[in-house]
Amino acid sequence: MAENRIRYLVCGFGIETYAIPFDAVAYVLKSPEGVKPWRGSSLLSGFFCHQGRVVWVTRFSEIFIAKTQSESKGSWVVVLKRPDVGITQVGFFAEIVRGPVSESRLGNIQRVDQASESLFCDS
Repeated sequence: MAENRIRYLVCGFGIETYAIPFDAVAYVLKSPEGVKPWRGSSLLSGFFCHQGRVVWVTRFSEIFIAKTQSESKGSWVVVLKRPDVGITQVGFFAEIVRGPVSESRLGNIQRVDQASESLFCDS
């Protein structure tokens, strides 16, 4: 039987660890410079510029269906792919990032689905 070819990115927040589909990730940055706080919305916690685009930073639980209430902390930023890439992208901070990881190696790590496309709308 053929191995399941789905790959995941494993993201850790304290003692909680989740797996998101690897194909949903545009790129991962270690300690990006120039992250500025954003006080205009409770959904967003900050932003920074990278390669000519604005990356909006939010909590993991605003994007994925997960129980974590992680705040914007950690040294990794996971930036997600968007259906219609414009000049903005959405990402979240994580303390631990590993991947790509095959589904057979996830063990007890919870796989999560995207909660909403609303953060991907430029309105």
